[in-house]
Amino acid sequence: MERSTYNESVDRFLSHQRVLWLGDSITQNGAYVSYIEYLLTLLFPDAELDFISLGVNGETVSGLSESGLLPSRPWLAERLPTALRDVKPQTVVACYGMNDGIFHPQSADRMAAFRRGILHLSVSVHEAKAKLILITPPPFDPVPIRSVVRKGDAGEFSYKAPFEAYDDVLTDYGAWEVSLFPDDAEFVVDVHSMLASYIARVRTCQPDFCLAADGIHPSLFGHFLMAQAFVRAFGIAVGGDDPTQDNDGLTIDPLTRKVRRSSAINRAEKTPPFE
Repeated sequence: MERSTYNESVDRFLSHQRVLWLGDSITQNGAYVSYIEYLLTLLFPDAELDFISLGVNGETVSGLSESGLLPSRPWLAERLPTALRDVKPQTVVACYGMNDGIFHPQSADRMAAFRRGILHLSVSVHEAKAKLILITPPPFDPVPIRSVVRKGDAGEFSYKAPFEAYDDVLTDYGAWEVSLFPDDAEFVVDVHSMLASYIARVRTCQPDFCLAADGIHPSLFGHFLMAQAFVRAFGIAVGGDDPTQDNDGLTIDPLTRKVRRSSAINRAEKTPPFE
């Protein structure tokens, strides 16, 4: 990959500043954040990256939770003031949606709750004098979990028994998030469309191909595709026509292991003591 010393968007949003990453278990896993750090470090050796990744398993931005789920899902709004106060980010990157429809069919009430949550996040981030980057949720995939998904008239749904077309809900979330640029978010990265397109393309010759064995959590390769989509959204040419080859090269690069170790240490040292 060709190295450079400057990209206006990278310099504005990510380099030489504190970046707080928020999200659910996909962000808690942290792989896509580490891969983004790896790609930017490789492409922009002069960039100084300070990423604090604080995803929380099961979290929503909507404040919703499945009926009977105890304890109820964590809600970003309850920890957001503390996170902004203690981390003091210049940029906040947030990836929500997968849990926010609580694996039910779309409804006006649930859509409204997601919108309220994202807009509350936007207001809070901007009041903290930070910039907001939204990442649309990766796709939900019913193919690898055909035996547990439910029809729309099933009545009860959960992450263990999700609505079979739940990805339609995430598509709605992603399309709405894209519309928030530039008034409510300085940048929106449409990971959902990119990954859904890739899955559809590969399935023309591999019908059972999937990026999430449980339909929800992307594999490491899925995280790599998320990272590529993020970097490309900044107008940066990264990777070739075959992302599997790009991923294979990344896994053997010593810089990958160095960045992932550094990211893990960074999260451990700088995670604020949430109250």
